Amino acid sequence: MTLRFADPAHLPPGSPDGAVGAPQFEDPTQPPGWNKGIDAYKAAFGEEAWATYGKASYPRPLPEDSPAMRAALAELVDAARVAFGSKALRIRRRATHTAGIMARGKITVVSQPAFPEHPFFTPGRTFPCRLRHANASFYDDAAAVVRGCSLKFADSDFQSPLDMAMNSGPIGAFWNLESFMYFVNARVNVNPQEGDWESQREWMLKRPMGLIGTISSARIGPSSFAEINYYTKVVFRFEAKDGEPRYVKFRVRPVGLETESGLLPYENQIAAWDQSRAADDKRPLDYLRQEFRRRVYRSPGKPGVEYTLQMQLRDADPANDTQELLNMNQLWDQATWPWLDVAHIQLDEVFPDEVTRKTRVWLGHQPEGLSLIGALSPLDYRSLAYARAFVYPASQLSRALGTELEPPPPLGHDPWKIND
Repeated sequence: MTLRFADPAHLPPGSPDGAVGAPQFEDPTQPPGWNKGIDAYKAAFGEEAWATYGKASYPRPLPEDSPAMRAALAELVDAARVAFGSKALRIRRRATHTAGIMARGKITVVSQPAFPEHPFFTPGRTFPCRLRHANASFYDDAAAVVRGCSLKFADSDFQSPLDMAMNSGPIGAFWNLESFMYFVNARVNVNPQEGDWESQREWMLKRPMGLIGTISSARIGPSSFAEINYYTKVVFRFEAKDGEPRYVKFRVRPVGLETESGLLPYENQIAAWDQSRAADDKRPLDYLRQEFRRRVYRSPGKPGVEYTLQMQLRDADPANDTQELLNMNQLWDQATWPWLDVAHIQLDEVFPDEVTRKTRVWLGHQPEGLSLIGALSPLDYRSLAYARAFVYPASQLSRALGTELEPPPPLGHDPWKIND
């Protein structure tokens, strides 16, 4: 496997907001103003906590490039490889996004693209595909968790010209490798069986964007995986045939979606660290997976599930660009950089679990005209995608080795089991 990164341009640091707050994100599938953001943080922790921690989320300023910072990045990447590799070996399944379901289908690039001519996304081009939905954590489909969508531009266990990893919500609870590992340390110390979420509460107190990003990205008791929008959040380099430098983000939207399902109500927003299902929700632990299977097969001879892949494309502006344009939690103005249709996705067959387990997604699968951007430190906004490109193969190898030694056990009926 060969990793190819675009040069990590030395953009000036810019001036990030202390917190994005409730994102002013106009989406017709979401009620206006539903994400209370900073107000929810203040209701949870108080004005004094906001005065203390309100500007504590993002690195201010971002460190200069140096051998010490690059060494710190390599050290934290190695730590993540060990942590997720050892978990995958122990449970013999994916270390995250463990409980899921995968379908086969076809991707067709739009016939009249509104984006510049591109060497990969050519009009009408088709690809076989695999698309997998999953809970980012925990076995309970009704829990208040992030939902995932991984897309492989091939019907293959591994080889693919392009793989994408997306999650619910336009912003998330972390924005670089350091903030992600901070979250991981909080997550491994919860005890949901006993209702103990204190370590996550402490994390959200000290990192307000942890709470605000969780409100944006977690979905509680949604009606279907296919009634949620999914975003890469990661910024990629987009290299069109005209040679002009650009940046791009992607998202997947269900065709015909009117109202996104599972948005956190206010009472959950002010206690977003507690990921328990609603007390009156009596649906089975795997109801989302059951529903998705039924949805794929609901109309014999017709695609059961359809999505639109879209991109948000932004011209490079060397005179004004800062590292903030790469911040996964800084939304790009949709009036200036609108979402453009890229391709139609249709799914018509659900895979058995043994095929799903063998399928591996890797962010190093980037075609001509797209690339990950290199990172310079663990605080660099590009560092999370950079790390994933190294961590995924280590975790996947561990999972494969563990499965060779002993088949993975059934997920069982404990909603929190896979957090072990």
